[in-house]
Amino acid sequence: MAENREESESVELVKRISAGDLCAEEELVVRYRSGIFVIINRIVQNRTIADDLLQNTFMIVLKKLREGDIREPEKLPGFVAGIARNHTLEYIRKARSLANSEDPGGFDSIVDAGLDPYQKLLNKELRECALKLINELPRERDRTILIRFYINGESKEQICDALQLESEPFDKIIYRAKTRFKELFKRLSDRPGKDKK
Repeated sequence: MAENREESESVELVKRISAGDLCAEEELVVRYRSGIFVIINRIVQNRTIADDLLQNTFMIVLKKLREGDIREPEKLPGFVAGIARNHTLEYIRKARSLANSEDPGGFDSIVDAGLDPYQKLLNKELRECALKLINELPRERDRTILIRFYINGESKEQICDALQLESEPFDKIIYRAKTRFKELFKRLSDRPGKDKK
């Protein structure tokens, strides 16, 4: 009985969101926020990163619901949880991929996969150092993309939508931005005894 009521409430909530009801969107966030945070934080084990991923998760969920991209509205809780898990695991995958790249001391050392206790302790300081260094890059577009993709953990799709970029130009831009970041990092690392701003 309770299960049927929950399913019908989920269907109704999905209908209202797809019809543009902003109150329904707020209701969805309030209803699932705490449970979804637990799922994400269990994976990353870092409240700051979990908060960012939580916000991104609801952005993705709401976009999909507005566009009617849910086959079984009665399974809304599972739909939201699935997106949260997938988005979080994608963040972990990107961080691990960077950590395994041929870039010792570059981006690997500033991205926290959220799994290593030592990295978790240093996460705040590393993020601050990374942001400080990224902000020294002369091109605003480089700074924006690197911060959104590597620091905030936004997906390529989200950034392309926000900056009105196609997939192929995005790949070239982020590759060049990352190359410029590495060059700046190397220049600063190769200046022992000199103050780094």
